Amino acid sequence: MSKIKQLMEHINDVDEQFIDLVKYDEDLADDQPWVGIHKIIVPSEYDKEQLLLAFKYIHDLRCIDTDYLGVNTLIHIYQCPEIIEVNSDYKG
Repeated sequence: MSKIKQLMEHINDVDEQFIDLVKYDEDLADDQPWVGIHKIIVPSEYDKEQLLLAFKYIHDLRCIDTDYLGVNTLIHIYQCPEIIEVNSDYKG
């Protein structure tokens, strides 16, 4: 089996695993129900920095389908560092 065919089968398998993820619908425009994140609490500045770098890393990957609303929200967190709150007393 060719590498391309294997890759396409893998992509189809992944798509089937996440069938419940909602994709962006252009017909809904402003009425699209977006996935929101209002706050992420981490115990240290180090954790915040590492998460921001990880979100940016994931954002820059070429194989991410950003039409999925939740995926799109997650990969753009690096653009909103203020939603990651550092609270060393938080025991989550």
